[in-house]
Amino acid sequence: MKSVIGTIGRSFCERQRCSSVKSCRLFSTRRQSMKAVLLTGYGPTAEVFRLAEVPIPALAAHEVLIEVHASAINPIDAVMRNGYGRTAFETQRPLPAVLGRECSGRVVAIGNNVWNFKVGDEVFAATSPLYGGMHAEFAAVSEHHMALKPQKTDHYQTATMGYAPLTALAAMDFVEYRRGLPVLVEGASGAAGSFAVQYLKLQGCHVTGTCSARNVDYVKSLGADVVWDYAAPPGSSGARDDAARFDLVLDFGGGHAVPDAFNRLRPGGHLVSASSDLVRLIDTHGIVPGVAAHLAQLASEKLVQKTAFDVNFDWAYFRESTDRLHLVAGLADAEQIKFAAPRVFTPEQFVEAFDYVDSKPLAPAKAVFDFSSRSESVSH
Repeated sequence: MKSVIGTIGRSFCERQRCSSVKSCRLFSTRRQSMKAVLLTGYGPTAEVFRLAEVPIPALAAHEVLIEVHASAINPIDAVMRNGYGRTAFETQRPLPAVLGRECSGRVVAIGNNVWNFKVGDEVFAATSPLYGGMHAEFAAVSEHHMALKPQKTDHYQTATMGYAPLTALAAMDFVEYRRGLPVLVEGASGAAGSFAVQYLKLQGCHVTGTCSARNVDYVKSLGADVVWDYAAPPGSSGARDDAARFDLVLDFGGGHAVPDAFNRLRPGGHLVSASSDLVRLIDTHGIVPGVAAHLAQLASEKLVQKTAFDVNFDWAYFRESTDRLHLVAGLADAEQIKFAAPRVFTPEQFVEAFDYVDSKPLAPAKAVFDFSSRSESVSH
């Protein structure tokens, strides 16, 4: 299919009431819907997803319509398929819904209150799962959740450069950098961990990373000073050094190493984990009681660790940020940080794509959907 510019559809403009969307002249009557990977329930991938035609999303005044070239599949998309986060998610996006929280593509329309982007800009975006909607040919995204695409990476690679780096940067907000700062990165081969390893090295830190045996060489190639195979027997080559101590531990490995990580901190050290119980608590208790329980849990954990061991503890959360997406793009264009080439799947291969994510949650190569080959219609 030709580019959507000039071809989307009169019904789209009518839904926008034209007064709220700039560049309505770009749309004609040829496209009224789009291809999307649609979540219809919770359970096995083949049973709850389907490829469908859905309406092109309506734009709010602060939003941009992106013609999606590629969108990433994150591990959280896979667990959301099983119902994780449904309490909060369905308040914003009741089923059936389109998942996907990061993408790369081109701007084809903008709302009247959008000032930082124009039609034709190549951009990438990352947002929370409460908004999502990027596993589709088009996505409506707040201008505050996107940035101009790096020039030196293609759309497939760029689609993986939002959510994980911004999560890693949120974790590193707790860091007071100094040359030689000893840091342990758990889950160093995954998207967030691999970004953290490289960013910490740029700040002059001494970085130890953990990963599986098959990813040791990859983590070394990122610049890690020491790499541990987390499954290696104690005392064997490549195993954890029980005597090693750190001023900072960053957990991007799913929280499994958190209990051991406290023992690896020096007095006054800091453990930051990207795996909290917030979503599980909301699913169990509801939004307000769940958030309250989470804050109480964090306060208790911080008090216990500080009192008993003189160490600090925090959880890190992804936060949308145009400025930080610009930072990531700049680092990529300066070739100061590299990103693994992703595994590319067509939207029709959604079962294979989610199987890949399920089997390799900390693989260097993320999975992405390729929406660049567009067709006029999709069978339901």
